[in-house]
Amino acid sequence: MSNYKFNINNYHSISNADIAINGITVLSGINGCGKSTIGRWLYYVVNHLSNFENDVEADCIAYIKSKIESWEKILPSNYNKLTYSQLQDTTDIKQYFKIWQNGFSRLLSEFLSKEKNVENRQRILKYLEINAGASEDGAAVSKKFINKSENEIELIYNHFEKIASNRISIDFFNYLQKKYVVSESHPENISLKEDNVEILGQTIGNLLYLQSAVFVDTPMFLSVNGDDNLIWADVKKKIMQTSSQPKNQIKKISDEISDILHGRFIVQKNPYYGNEELKFISNNNESLDVENVATGFKTFAYIQRLIETSNLNEKSLLIIDEPEAHLHPDWIFEYARILTMIYRTLGTKIVIATHNPDMVSAMQTITEKEGILSNTNFYIAQKNTSGKFDYKSLSGDTEDIFKSFNVALDKIEEYAAGNRQ
Repeated sequence: MSNYKFNINNYHSISNADIAINGITVLSGINGCGKSTIGRWLYYVVNHLSNFENDVEADCIAYIKSKIESWEKILPSNYNKLTYSQLQDTTDIKQYFKIWQNGFSRLLSEFLSKEKNVENRQRILKYLEINAGASEDGAAVSKKFINKSENEIELIYNHFEKIASNRISIDFFNYLQKKYVVSESHPENISLKEDNVEILGQTIGNLLYLQSAVFVDTPMFLSVNGDDNLIWADVKKKIMQTSSQPKNQIKKISDEISDILHGRFIVQKNPYYGNEELKFISNNNESLDVENVATGFKTFAYIQRLIETSNLNEKSLLIIDEPEAHLHPDWIFEYARILTMIYRTLGTKIVIATHNPDMVSAMQTITEKEGILSNTNFYIAQKNTSGKFDYKSLSGDTEDIFKSFNVALDKIEEYAAGNRQ
């Protein structure tokens, strides 16, 4: 299995976070120490590294499409224009443009040959930025347009091709922030290594083993309609996919979750509206919409569906922010057990952020019992003299984490003794 190092320095509340990801990684610290920031940027980076070239290509196609649409505006509506939608099956943008150009130049020649209004003819030539005399016919103008438009499209294509081939980090982050609608500035000091090879630095490499990341910051996304939050929309899309034929190891984990919940989450088609809906079917066949089940159930719902749709595998990274927030201590243990099973049987890398002693204790105990403690990394965020946080690696020794949890007990004792108001 591959190993990863994700680093963020001097960003928001984070002074230094150098995080190893080679199995299960547990981040612990007080509210506001940057755990969610680490998870969110790790999600952005992994997914965008896998899709950077596709995003640049899509931007190139969109730009050329808008240019074509601006040229088509000059023709009256009664002309049979070759629109983008008519050629949507053409995947090669240069081939598409050539087909469009041949059709459009013919229509342009026909239109200008018939146009008797001298002022309108000059207006169109000015708009197309073509120098042509009054005596030049439509065919001559059309030929000039072909040469000019070919040069323009070639420049546009080369511009985007250069971005994709140079793979400079500033271009990478510009596309990332545009894609995920990230309004905040990106971390200036951020890097990702795969097996000690820098993939994200001044230039961008290719991830060979990781292909996707899933980030869940709250199970409540299952009760929210709309796709304004792109991270939530991404998870929803994955869990609503058609379940694959379960392999033995997938079925085993899914069945374990069903045993805990005394039921199963499935996708059903609404008989009235035809849309797909996520339902919980209890062991006694009671059916509930996902928004009507307890929040703790929702915490297991997305895990079960991600497993059954094969979105958790050896090429994926699962990032969860405070999964214990809505779980009873008994279910915290069960959740930690399921996460361990996912890593052991499916090979999925897992990063969780927590400030719950039961979750930390469960992860330590279960991973040690299952013989994977060496692939489990624990970190605690500690405030330094500047007021920011350094993430300290604890290996398998979580004593410092539990010391930080004891602060609350100390305050309670102080209050009970009358030393605190």
